[in-house]
Amino acid sequence: MLRPLLVTTLVLTALGCAPHNVGNERDELAEDGGRDARAFDPPADDAGESFDVGEGLDPAPSGDAGAADAKCASSTTSATPVPLDLFFMLDQSGSMKETTGSGTTKWTAIKGAFKSFLADPAAAGIAAGLGYFGRAGFFSDGKSSCAVGDYAKADVPIAALPGVGSSIATSLLLHDPFTDTPTGPALAGALQYARAFQTAHPGHVVSVVLATDGLPTACAPLDADGIAAFAAKARAESPPIRTYVIGVMSDADLGKGAATNLDTISKAGNGAPAFVIKSTGSDVEKAFLSALLAIRGTALPCEYLVPAGVGADYDKVNVRVTSGGSVTTLPYVERADKCGPAGGWYYDVPPPGKPTRVLTCPATCKALSADGAGKVDIEIGCATLRPK
Repeated sequence: MLRPLLVTTLVLTALGCAPHNVGNERDELAEDGGRDARAFDPPADDAGESFDVGEGLDPAPSGDAGAADAKCASSTTSATPVPLDLFFMLDQSGSMKETTGSGTTKWTAIKGAFKSFLADPAAAGIAAGLGYFGRAGFFSDGKSSCAVGDYAKADVPIAALPGVGSSIATSLLLHDPFTDTPTGPALAGALQYARAFQTAHPGHVVSVVLATDGLPTACAPLDADGIAAFAAKARAESPPIRTYVIGVMSDADLGKGAATNLDTISKAGNGAPAFVIKSTGSDVEKAFLSALLAIRGTALPCEYLVPAGVGADYDKVNVRVTSGGSVTTLPYVERADKCGPAGGWYYDVPPPGKPTRVLTCPATCKALSADGAGKVDIEIGCATLRPK
């Protein structure tokens, strides 16, 4: 079912806007605003942190010939963000029954995290779906199918939250870990499903979240580079399908290079390392939930729909950010490769083509994601502000 677009005024959340790991070390990856998520623990140090949305954003200079004419006739509408859809591919291998540091099983901890994630009011307005790997019959001795097509079928098709939450919760209750770990075909199938959904919903941004608890044990490819190739291909296509990775790993698997394996797949899929959670930790459920929230915040696109009122006059559009009582007009930079430290915005299709989206530069997106009360508006009718 098509979910409704988010309504009028956009409230930007700060979920997952800054990377966290043990010791609160923070590393930023230049590509795609990535994060270091090694040995991921729930964020606890940003509650009082403030971020000026004007940081990285240049206000419209007075007297600039490219600035919007104050005397022009214009109308302003609240920006409508591009819809976000998350497809979860969840490992249901037998090792999910292993106990965590708190005494519960990995499977129980993950189910609890999903329950909280689906019930979070901040999730309203996005959509989610769920698939499992491996897929095996009850009389197959846990041996999984290696057919990609078997994993391109959702157990719970992507639909809007919070409505689909009950279906996902029921599905989790009906599944029990008992298979091996065919990570390669599982990811390939999940990306195939995501691509088909995105094609059917061209105005959406679709991402895959791969959640596993061990190294691949069945079905080619078994090597990290071979599996990562699926993620890299999907990300390189237009529009991109990005892959995010969460691992709940035992000390034994970590000793065999599991973290490096997952990082290879995650970096190929979205430019950032995987979220790696030690199963011996005291609260795996909380850490897994924090990873889900961080991915949701990271995957939310800083992209907005071009308002219908623009017509064909794309040179009379301005993007404005309101924060802390001040208004900043973002410069139009024409293309992604012209983005710089000052930020700005550009169209998905440069005029004279017919753009459908307004995209913000990485510096602007970072500032917006860090402001919990920022508001984005699109003004129509005044000359577009351009950099000097």
